[in-house]
Amino acid sequence: MIANGPEPVGERAGEQALDGRGGEPRPGEEASLLRAVNVLLRYRRSIVLLALVGLVVGVVTARLKRPTYTADAAFLVQGDDNGGAGIAGIAAQFGVNVSRAAVTPKLYADLLTSRLVLGGLADVRFDFTSAGQRHHGTIAELYEVEAPSPAARAEKVRRLLSGDVSAETDLATGVVSYRVTAPWPELAERIAARLQESLVRFTLTTRQSQAGAERQFAAARLTEARARLRQAEDDLQYFMQRNRSYENSPRLAFQGERLQREVLARQALASTLEQAYQSARLNEVRDTPVLTVIQGPAGSARRDSRGTVVRGFIGLVLGLMLAVGLAFVRNFLRVSRQIDTPEMREFASLRRDVLRIFPARRAAR
Repeated sequence: MIANGPEPVGERAGEQALDGRGGEPRPGEEASLLRAVNVLLRYRRSIVLLALVGLVVGVVTARLKRPTYTADAAFLVQGDDNGGAGIAGIAAQFGVNVSRAAVTPKLYADLLTSRLVLGGLADVRFDFTSAGQRHHGTIAELYEVEAPSPAARAEKVRRLLSGDVSAETDLATGVVSYRVTAPWPELAERIAARLQESLVRFTLTTRQSQAGAERQFAAARLTEARARLRQAEDDLQYFMQRNRSYENSPRLAFQGERLQREVLARQALASTLEQAYQSARLNEVRDTPVLTVIQGPAGSARRDSRGTVVRGFIGLVLGLMLAVGLAFVRNFLRVSRQIDTPEMREFASLRRDVLRIFPARRAAR
């Protein structure tokens, strides 16, 4: 009798290949994937239907959206003069810190969306004609904003416009560009122009107010400097009257030169303060615009896209996700009726109890 030896490795590998287990997914994984595909195919009509419903809802929502228009404008901020630099230098000599805030394009971009500028548009009345129809009223009236008080109305208008006004700054050129969105193209252009006027008015008021404060400071220091100059001149005059030939005395000559230097220093300070005072007076009454308009808002309004494609795609994806989820829920409920386990029997009992509530409510009605 011949004894069978150990089975060759090659034959075992061949049998594993015939069994389909060599490096391939296990039967459980194949069955799970196949069940998922079967669920999708079984409820394919519902999945396609719900996906199309989501697509239609997205498209209809985009088409029903009220059309909006965007107007854009741009301006360049002029550099401020250096009149205040002399005031600051003189103030530093007296131990007073007079700082001047840096006027940058970023400051104006922030002002465009600030509470001060946007809130000021709450009571401004606009009168325009769009598509043959005349519109007139404040922004609160045109947008049908209701509020218990004027302050609350201004705050609501500011919040409303904060989402419709955007500004950006080109750091290389210093140009400030901003956009205004409104339901009517004429209103968008009017609001953009009004914002520019508000910036000019705010800048002029601020500059004149600051120049007024600098003028008052320079006037007070100038009066004091003149008084000290007069005192130094009187001291020099008195010295020269008492010492007519002081050049021969080293002590008296040194004292005379010191008094002369004091008079020269007082004269220089008084002259500088006089120039600063006159410059501040000019700045206080100056009404030169500080914004150079590069692109005006007139005729720039364009209709915005409603986003039909994007909304339709989002609706399609959401409808598809909902349909797939419902398909697996329906399949779970179908399979649960065929499985006899304590958990499934309890689930079926609870499900019947819940379903009995709805017929009872309909009978009660």
